[in-house]
Amino acid sequence: MIKAGFVLLTILMVISPIILFLKSKKDKFKLIKRYIVIIILWLTYVLTLSLSGLLQNFDLPPRVPLLIILPSIILSIILTGQSIFKRNLNQFSSYFPVNVQAFRIGVELLILEAILYGYFPEGVSFDGSNYDILIGLTAPVIGVLYMRNSISQKWVLGWNIAALIVLTFTGYAFVSTYYIHSDFPPDVSRLLLTELPFILLPGVLLPFAIFYHIVSIRQTLTKSND
Repeated sequence: MIKAGFVLLTILMVISPIILFLKSKKDKFKLIKRYIVIIILWLTYVLTLSLSGLLQNFDLPPRVPLLIILPSIILSIILTGQSIFKRNLNQFSSYFPVNVQAFRIGVELLILEAILYGYFPEGVSFDGSNYDILIGLTAPVIGVLYMRNSISQKWVLGWNIAALIVLTFTGYAFVSTYYIHSDFPPDVSRLLLTELPFILLPGVLLPFAIFYHIVSIRQTLTKSND
């Protein structure tokens, strides 16, 4: 059930940008085609790293952050900065990138269940500064207030920045637990994080959280300058 949950949530998030791009009046098909090519290449890259065993070395520097998370951040910044994306930015729903972050509730519940079943160590939960579920819980609240014009662009921008900070702490919880601490639980395998379906957590789910924050930040900055 846990493994199926990671796969199902990944599928939903992979589909989600198509919903966003359908709001474009002129470039929807160009955006969707470009996205399909990019996501196929990215998934191939992540799966290749996973199957190659390259990620299974847990010495410093940390390979998962350097080979997956950092490239995903750079890729998200580059993609959302392209001209075709920028000219359609105001046509996209400004609420969707906020509301979709509620998927992190599902992510954190899966992480908790994985801990209970011995797939993940307790250090990646609240015990290890992982408070990401708070972002998932506040996302629909911020989204509704935003739709009702009850909060300004600055509030949404501030929420996105705060969410990225929380996400940084979550990332640190994983890095410190898997790569730094010497008291890693002997009954938990480090290798599981680098294998399917758990590699989908840092390889797909985390990058989508980052991607939608960057999209929302660009939207709020654009509207603030109008």
